[in-house]
Amino acid sequence: MSSMNHPVLSEPSSETTVTAIPLKHGAGFVNGVGGNVITRQGEVMWLNSNGALPPVDCPLLIELPNVLLPATRSGFITKKSDEMEYRLPNGSLIHGRYRWTYP
Repeated sequence: MSSMNHPVLSEPSSETTVTAIPLKHGAGFVNGVGGNVITRQGEVMWLNSNGALPPVDCPLLIELPNVLLPATRSGFITKKSDEMEYRLPNGSLIHGRYRWTYP
């Protein structure tokens, strides 16, 4: 379970712009464990580990390199170790396991 996933993007369904929260350089991606990150605006945010299952159909922020990205987990998984699917605001889908929090 590595948080260093590289997202697999599907084609977006619209041209909606995704609003991301930039993180301070080196302020995230700690091998998937829960912990604090610091945004470029200096806000400290707690992220749950990538092993904690976020709720389905609930607004989330997921951690990608140097950014927190709005997303919604789009479906259930059969095994806790499976990768999850997330829908971005522009309709794109990404798959993986990411640290996350509520917006």
